[in-house]
Amino acid sequence: MAFRLFFIDYFGNQLSGSTSLSDIFTALITGFTFDSAMSGVFLVLPFLTMALLLPLKYFKTIAVIRCSFSSLFFIINLLLCVITITYFQEYNEQFNHFVIEALYDDQSAIASTIIGQYNPSISLLIYFAWLTLSLFLLRYIHKNVSAPNFIKQMQNPGLKIGLALLAFILLAVATRGSLSTRPAMRKWAEVTPDTFLNKTIITPGRSLVYALKDYRALQQQGENNPFTGELDILTVAQQTFGDHAGSGQLTDYLKKQAGGAVIDTPEHIFLVVMESYDAWPLLQQYAPLHLTDQVKTLGNKGLHFKRFLPASSSTMNSLSSILSGIPFTGVNVSQRGAVGGPSISSVFTTMENLGYQTNFFYGGLASWQNIGNYVKNQGVDNVFTAVHAGGKSSAGIWGIDDDQLFDLVQEKISGQKKSFSVIMTTTYHGPFSMDVLARGYPYQDNRDYPDEIKKLDDGSIDANTLGHLWFADKAVGDFVRQAEKNWPSSLFALTGDHYGRRYFHAKPSLYEISAVPFILYGKNITPELIDTQVAGNHLDMVPTMIELIAPKGFSYFSFGDALQHKTANDFTFANQKIMSTEALWTIPKGGTIKSGQTNSQEKEQQQSLGLVVDNYENLMGLAWYYIMEGAQLIKGK
Repeated sequence: MAFRLFFIDYFGNQLSGSTSLSDIFTALITGFTFDSAMSGVFLVLPFLTMALLLPLKYFKTIAVIRCSFSSLFFIINLLLCVITITYFQEYNEQFNHFVIEALYDDQSAIASTIIGQYNPSISLLIYFAWLTLSLFLLRYIHKNVSAPNFIKQMQNPGLKIGLALLAFILLAVATRGSLSTRPAMRKWAEVTPDTFLNKTIITPGRSLVYALKDYRALQQQGENNPFTGELDILTVAQQTFGDHAGSGQLTDYLKKQAGGAVIDTPEHIFLVVMESYDAWPLLQQYAPLHLTDQVKTLGNKGLHFKRFLPASSSTMNSLSSILSGIPFTGVNVSQRGAVGGPSISSVFTTMENLGYQTNFFYGGLASWQNIGNYVKNQGVDNVFTAVHAGGKSSAGIWGIDDDQLFDLVQEKISGQKKSFSVIMTTTYHGPFSMDVLARGYPYQDNRDYPDEIKKLDDGSIDANTLGHLWFADKAVGDFVRQAEKNWPSSLFALTGDHYGRRYFHAKPSLYEISAVPFILYGKNITPELIDTQVAGNHLDMVPTMIELIAPKGFSYFSFGDALQHKTANDFTFANQKIMSTEALWTIPKGGTIKSGQTNSQEKEQQQSLGLVVDNYENLMGLAWYYIMEGAQLIKGK
């Protein structure tokens, strides 16, 4: 409870302005049930040991076990409490699947980022101070506090049995975290209208347990599809894509045919996936900072889709979805997807079928998240990483600087006649140690911001961090200009891998914490070519490019849809979000969006959202099935 109060105070600027003391009290009371459950877990074994050994008068053994588990409780929980503060600063969540995925990441780079960005020595100092105080109090209690005299003097066997039963009942209640029929569980934890406050309710330890359970459930093969449950997967495919004459192959449901090229065939196609490049810096209120002028200019000259969702909230998961064409379902495909051949919707095989040589450029190392093996398995012809550029950067821990990466791209492409390249950048990533001032960045600190920006600034993000965004934008702008000069017919597609988890103020809108840009630029790409007001997501990028350049009748496979084929009435969904041309919703766990609406128009919209959620669950279920089981929808064939 004390930690929760500290947590709310420490991140208090995230509280909604409409949050009342009653909401905070409700969160604290609900949180206490999770505290009780966590404490109960550490009491079970000492209690059972006491019940077994007390009649044998093994008092010292009982005391040692009780003291050991009490100490273990403080050692583990205090450590998790300290870690979750830093974790929340980075991910705006308590422990989730990123904890598990870190096992497959670059451990050295993660450690360097933590040391450089979060100064863990202070956190460790706080941890050991808390732990020392807690263990001192625990030792004092064990030595000086004993059971009341009336219990010690109790001789009546019936009273002793009754007291033991009462203790057992209280332990059961504590472990369940509730006196009612409903134990303390995640699905009943969001009890306030304040999103941040709800994130403080579940204890760090319980959050870690849920993260492990969620991850294991998604990685395991079996009959129970985590999205569609026991529904017949063939029926799900037919409901999602139409009957297709009862085909038992998922590929038949994903097959599409191009309507015919509308621009001249590009000599080179570049799909640039920019690290943490989210949509909010492109909003008009932040324009005076001039952080994203290069990408904004490309969008103004070409096509800028602003209503756009990333496939996931992390780099590898979004990148794997873009490359494979499969929605991110929570499965770690960097390991699983590195064997077995490319997916039917692989961007590399699709582009090779159009006659393009395919390349993957990454500013880091091929060993990161097993990315080298993964892209080769997806069918890419050539893989180029930081090693091919000398492997050294000005300061980057995660890879070479973006300008070095783009120089490498131009060097390697110059010998190819017709190419398609995916480029994954790294600069806009912690610990943000590049000397951006030496590169021409104008803001030494927040005091240098324009006056209209100072009014928006609450210190949530520092000027140096934004300088790395500025440099990433500058580097990609310089690259496009030079590549366009060298190869005038080139087509450029730019997007962010995920929203950056860093915002200009502590209370960003749902759009600011969800969207990434999608830019198309090149010869004959004009703002009138496609309606940019439609909503889309990462899986729509490749179909959109295919419909621009492919000959009529060209067959390809995709879970996504070309943006040319969408209308203002269409929804898009990805990463637990639903987006339309005008609104954005979060899909909570359980897949139900509460309405709280009364008029007929709002009820009609709620029904539409319900159908979209069903489609989301169906599509995710099909994607999960394809990853885990393959394309055959009728088992036994």
